[in-house]
Amino acid sequence: MIAGGLLLALAAGAFLAGRQAPRLITQFEASNALRRLDVPQIEAMLAAGWNPNTPFNEVGDPALNMLLNVCEWNPAHDRQRLMLMARTLLEGGARLDARNGYGDTAYSIARAPRYCGPDHPVTRMLHTLCYANELTPGDRCLPDYSRQHRR
Repeated sequence: MIAGGLLLALAAGAFLAGRQAPRLITQFEASNALRRLDVPQIEAMLAAGWNPNTPFNEVGDPALNMLLNVCEWNPAHDRQRLMLMARTLLEGGARLDARNGYGDTAYSIARAPRYCGPDHPVTRMLHTLCYANELTPGDRCLPDYSRQHRR
């Protein structure tokens, strides 16, 4: 009986040794890909199971909120690439209505002049997505400063 158990354990170990363990994706790695607007890297991370709604910081900003920092950090950024990254995140499950600890959503951050501003293509896209469906009012994309959203 013991020999059978050892044989089974060895067989399981040999099987598992042939498989690669899933790679842990860090928020640091994701943050770097977002800053570089590295769409293929984010696509690979999403395919590997990375969740774009996981908070990046103590304020609770998810990936879509973090992406919008590119407008502030690099005013000469590639607008098309930023739009593509935003769409990639949304298609990968990023929530439009996710609020950070201050009550801001991606749309409220994007439209702020300090970030992308109201005329930026990504702001217009987020606005369109927020208000596209009559069944889900766009107010869900507006900030909510009436209460703290911290966890």
